[in-house]
Amino acid sequence: MKTFNKSIFLAALVFLGGQALAADQAAILGTWVATLSAQGQSVSIELEIQKGSNGLEATMAGPRGANSLGEFKFDGNEVSFKSPRTGSTVTLDYIDDELRGSFSGPQGSRPLAFKKAQ
Repeated sequence: MKTFNKSIFLAALVFLGGQALAADQAAILGTWVATLSAQGQSVSIELEIQKGSNGLEATMAGPRGANSLGEFKFDGNEVSFKSPRTGSTVTLDYIDDELRGSFSGPQGSRPLAFKKAQ
């Protein structure tokens, strides 16, 4: 009888853990917008995160067009991906319904904060 109860408990934990992961992913799905200031000009950047066939997928669009993001990962409070333009890894923290971090480019590191588009 104890083994049966343990099996039910473990199955419930696995199910609930999967539900929590899905809820976390659902929180970041959609379109995010950031404004990046460089050389006295403001540039709008759009990050679109969606469910793909192999997990989450993302596309980033700016003044020079849109690019799919490689190595996109989300662990519950951190988003990371490889920038197609610079090849550098970008890491953003998911805090208070924002994605905050920094972007490294030719002019150095710049703060980057995405807010969910309405």
